[in-house]
Amino acid sequence: YGDRAEGPFRETDAVDAPVSPYAASKRAAELMASTFHHIHGLPATGLRFFTAYGPRNRPDLAVSLFADRIEEGRPLVMFGDGSTRRDYTFVGDIVDGVVRAVDRCSGWRIYNLGNARPVELRDMIATLAEALGKPAVIEQAPEQPGDVRQTFADVSLAVRELGYTPATPLREGLARFVAWRRSTARP
Repeated sequence: YGDRAEGPFRETDAVDAPVSPYAASKRAAELMASTFHHIHGLPATGLRFFTAYGPRNRPDLAVSLFADRIEEGRPLVMFGDGSTRRDYTFVGDIVDGVVRAVDRCSGWRIYNLGNARPVELRDMIATLAEALGKPAVIEQAPEQPGDVRQTFADVSLAVRELGYTPATPLREGLARFVAWRRSTARP
């Protein structure tokens, strides 16, 4: 959806100004799927995930990286002043949306799968530190090129057509992530 101050982001919004190669590649994949649908009648559904996190989270993403640093008592790098907002969405809610979309795939559709509740980065860090029971030591760095001010999903289309309902608040999702982390043998 690019770098937009206003939200929420709807599937019908223009998505022709991505600010990172990652975002551009996601849009390119949607265009290819749409083209195959148009030419060959291939049913295809595009799903736009909003900052997925939870058990088995990729270790190179913020929630995992920050958890590692907090657990180790080492500083974590926070890019910008912490006011960027992300629509953190628990993986279980994402999976529910994916299953619902697969079960109903026909024609060409795009759905946002998010939590529809953006949270500032500094608040996510504080909530994660609370779940870990340890303080976060923050090292502030300049904002990164290609980063956006916020992500904010309008999920009303997925609610209406798929019955999707994100149900996991950030505090609960981070607590479940921490419980999983601590139950898993780590090197």
